[in-house]
Amino acid sequence: MARQLLAAEPADWREAQYRLACAGPAALAAVDDSRLLRAAEGPSRVRGVIAMSFTRTTTPADLQAHPRLERLVAESVANGFALATRLEDQEDDYLTPHHSFGMGALLFWDSLPPPPPPTTTEQMLALGGCAVPAALSLLHSHRPLGRAYGIVLLRELGAMAAYADTVATLVEDSGSFVVDYDCYSMRETVGQHASNALKHMFPSPDLVAKYPGIVYEDHSWESDLINGITSVAHSRQATSWDEWWDGARPVWRDWWRLTGEGRRPPDRWEWLNEVNAYGGFRWNRVPSPQPRTVLRVVGPAGTRCRIVTEGMTVAEGELPLEFVRQLDSASVALRWQREERGDYSSRTFGLVAALPGGGKFQREGFLWEGQEESPGLNITFEVLPAPRSRETGTAHRRR
Repeated sequence: MARQLLAAEPADWREAQYRLACAGPAALAAVDDSRLLRAAEGPSRVRGVIAMSFTRTTTPADLQAHPRLERLVAESVANGFALATRLEDQEDDYLTPHHSFGMGALLFWDSLPPPPPPTTTEQMLALGGCAVPAALSLLHSHRPLGRAYGIVLLRELGAMAAYADTVATLVEDSGSFVVDYDCYSMRETVGQHASNALKHMFPSPDLVAKYPGIVYEDHSWESDLINGITSVAHSRQATSWDEWWDGARPVWRDWWRLTGEGRRPPDRWEWLNEVNAYGGFRWNRVPSPQPRTVLRVVGPAGTRCRIVTEGMTVAEGELPLEFVRQLDSASVALRWQREERGDYSSRTFGLVAALPGGGKFQREGFLWEGQEESPGLNITFEVLPAPRSRETGTAHRRR
């Protein structure tokens, strides 16, 4: 894995980074190699290993045994301590939680407004695992606010599983501070924060032990990658490190092929459809100002398809096939009635298709109802000639 850090393909050297970061102090010895550190790409990729390992399996004390590696991250670690001092020494006693984007926002990440200037907490989180030493030091702060920020940072950095025992020593801490929740404030204790962080941490220590490959430091974007791997590779059934990676690798390569040198694919729909291709389809939906939903199903010539919604077949025939649902007064009334009953679920389409040569395709439950600010939708659904192979990532005929 240390040698693989110099691979040309992003998927290969990033796999090496993640596996080394989960391999404990022995991985530090493996990357503390003159040949690796002299290579053009070596230092930056080794820095990535060190930063990620801080959130998983190594401690700052482990790094002290490797002065060359310590120097690689010294500036980032020092920045973390400077920022931690700023958090600890602020004049007021207010803790401002870090609010990351939820999955709803990720659906439209290309249209998110420009973010405000980063807060001190966000600047620390941007350091990744290099902020862990400073976060650990905050757990011993003389101020309750500082200790609380240490817990917050470890949780947001994804390092809770690695330092759960350390955080657990604070569950009886009665030191208090004020938490600013924007529209209201309330006084809480360090012990409350420690207990909540331990209760709700992800991933859990058991999950880390069983699936070392799925521990990531930034869940807000990598949840798409994790979901893709688990849905295609059935990786939660793996019983060993190598088995997990053997199943995950095709989807892993898809992610980094689309991502390149960044951290996530620039087009989320393109990524989701890479995963969908393993199920034999691709689809997209875009808002429409027209008060209607248009579903267009395309696929191999000669494919016969049936469109079902609300338990009824509404269109049937050879592809391409189109169905139009007007947002008329009757459908609006039905929606209001559902909402009055507390049923806020959206109605969905289902497809059943018979492909030439005897193949079959079935898909249920994809959204067709528009949102209030955009009452209509244009949906294109493509049935592929065959699903992508989990073994090779290439198409093969469904048997």
